[in-house]
Amino acid sequence: MKKKIAIVGAGLAGLSAASLLAKSGHDVTVFEKNATPGGRMNRLETPEGFKFDTGPTLLLMLSSLRKLFGKLDRRIEDYMELKLLEPSYRVFYADGTEFNSSTNIAMMTKEIREKLNSDKEIEAYLKFFSYLSKLYRLTIPNFVDRNYSRLSDFINPKSLYYLATLKMLGSLYGRVSSYFQDERLRMLFSFQTMYLGISPFEAPSVYGVVTYMESGEGIYFPVGGMYKIVESLEKIAVEYGVTFKYNSEVTKIEKQEGHATSLVINGSEKETFDVYLVNADLPYAYETLLDEKPKKNVVPQSGELKSSSSAYMMYIGTDKQYKHLPHHNVVFSADYKTNLDDIFERRKLPEDPAFYVCIPNRTDPSLAPEWGDSLYVLVPVPHKTPNIDWRKDEQLFRKRILDRISDRLGMTDIREHIVYEKTFTPDEWASEYNLWKGSAFGLSHSFFQSAYFRPQNKSKTLKNVYFAGASTVPGNGIPMVIISGSLAAERIEEDLS
Repeated sequence: MKKKIAIVGAGLAGLSAASLLAKSGHDVTVFEKNATPGGRMNRLETPEGFKFDTGPTLLLMLSSLRKLFGKLDRRIEDYMELKLLEPSYRVFYADGTEFNSSTNIAMMTKEIREKLNSDKEIEAYLKFFSYLSKLYRLTIPNFVDRNYSRLSDFINPKSLYYLATLKMLGSLYGRVSSYFQDERLRMLFSFQTMYLGISPFEAPSVYGVVTYMESGEGIYFPVGGMYKIVESLEKIAVEYGVTFKYNSEVTKIEKQEGHATSLVINGSEKETFDVYLVNADLPYAYETLLDEKPKKNVVPQSGELKSSSSAYMMYIGTDKQYKHLPHHNVVFSADYKTNLDDIFERRKLPEDPAFYVCIPNRTDPSLAPEWGDSLYVLVPVPHKTPNIDWRKDEQLFRKRILDRISDRLGMTDIREHIVYEKTFTPDEWASEYNLWKGSAFGLSHSFFQSAYFRPQNKSKTLKNVYFAGASTVPGNGIPMVIISGSLAAERIEEDLS
C-alpha cells in the first residue's frame, strides 16, 4: 500500500532509504537543513580549483554499495568510475620507518621482510589474515546486515559459538598483539577502529572486520571524489520520484497518542506524513526533534549513551605538489597508547598527535589545480569537553599539526605554500550537522552499543517513527550507514505489510 513517507536528513543513509522506499512505490519526500545532500559526507570547492571531500575519504567494503545498487536495479559503473588504490596507503612511524600497506599478499610480505626484517612476522601476518577472513565472513551476515527484534536474535547458541570461537569480545589491540610481536604491526592492524571513533584498546576484537575491509578487500576511490557517491544516490532517488526539499530544517516532530503526526519545518511550516524516517544524529533526534531522553527510549536501563571521539579537520590548498606522498597517508605518534589515552581517557588535545593526510589529486588530477595539491588533514581529538576551548586552543594545536606535517611527511616548506586553508573543529561538527557532543563519528562502538545493544532503528514510543544513520544499527562508516538505510527501509516495509 502506497504511503507518504518523510525522511529527515539527506545523509548517505537517508538517500539509500529514500531510493529503496520510492522504488517500492511510496511517495517519499526528503527534508535537508543544508543546501546540498550528503550530510557530513559533503564537498568543498574553492575559486582556485581546490576540491575537498569534507567527510569520509575511504571507500571500504564495496560489496555494501554494490548490494544497494543491485536492490535499486542499477549498475555502479553507470554512475561512477571506481579505482582500487595500490598501495592502499603509506604509514609513517616515529622511528622513521615508512610502510606501504596493501591488499597484495606478495607486496605485504616484501614490506614486512624489508622494512621490519622479520620472517616470523610474515607468518603471523598470514595467520592473522586467515583469522580476519573467517571473522568477516561470519560477522557481516550474522551480526551486521540484519535487523534485531528481540535479544534471542543476538544471544543464541549459534551467535555464542561464533563469539567464543572467534574471540570477538576481547580488545582488538589485545587480539592483534596475540599474533604480532612488533609494535609497528600491532599499530598497523588495530588503528582502523579510529574510523569508528573508538580506541583499539577498548574496541571489541570483532571490529577486526574493519581491518579486513581495508587490508583484505582494499580501498577504492570514485573518480570525481567521494561526493560522487552522494550525487549518484541522489540521482537514483530522483529517478524513482523522490522529492528533495533543501534549506528545509526540521525543527520538531509533533506527536500524539503514540504516533508522530507532522513535521515542523524552519520553525513554522507543517507537513503531515504516514511514516517518518529520521536520518539526523540519533541523540539529537530524540532530545531535540522528539523531546525525549535517548537513554530511556533507546536502550532501557543502559545508563548514559557513550559518544565516540571527534576530528579536527584542515582543508589545505598548496601552490606546490608534494609528489613523494601517495593518496592516503597515516602518521603514528611515538607512543600509541598515550596518544589514544589523551583522546579517550584524559580528553585533552594530544601532545604528539597521530593524524591522516589525504591527497586525492594523486588519483584524480581534476581535484586540484595542475600546480597544487588539495590536502585533507584529519586529526583524531576528543569530542566536545570542558577541557578544551577551541576558540582559545585551536591556533596552538594548528601549529602543532603543521609542525608534525613538516617534520614527519617531508613537507618542510608547507607554510610557505599554503594558498587556501579552512579548519573544522568539534564545535563546527555540532553546529553544522547537529552531531551530539560534536562527535564526527556518532555514538561509540563499545560492546553495549553494538549489534542488538546499539540503539535500534525503530522508536520504542512512536509506532511510525524510524531511524537511520551512524548512531543507530549497524554503526558508522560508509558501508554501515548504507546498510543502515537499507535496514530501516526493510523494517518500514515489514511493518506496512
